[in-house]
Amino acid sequence: MATPSLRGRLPRLGNPRKPILKPNKPLILANRVGERRRERGEATCVTEMSVMMACWKQNEFRDEACRKEIQDFFDCASRAEEARKRDSQREREHSRGVGEEEAGSQQRSPMWDSSPERWDHALS
Repeated sequence: MATPSLRGRLPRLGNPRKPILKPNKPLILANRVGERRRERGEATCVTEMSVMMACWKQNEFRDEACRKEIQDFFDCASRAEEARKRDSQREREHSRGVGEEEAGSQQRSPMWDSSPERWDHALS
């Protein structure tokens, strides 16, 4: 019996050009990439930050020479913060249902109103 490492190489020994695995999708590049959601803590405005730092380095870390790059970075950061707040608000609305009010401490469950005699034993 062949060892596991040799067994994996055996199909290639016969025909080295033939691939072992067959792809389940065509091996071509797509015209677009699917939109992926950013995870919490993932960096934004990295390009603007890099441009700003490169400008600082070229100009001996003087803010006056890099005003435009600094402003671009702060604008990007504020847009990202607004988008993060908007997404957070949208998630909260989606999780509880649009237009639904959160149940306050004064609001009772309709289950308690349906048959109070059934729930007398639960209260004692």
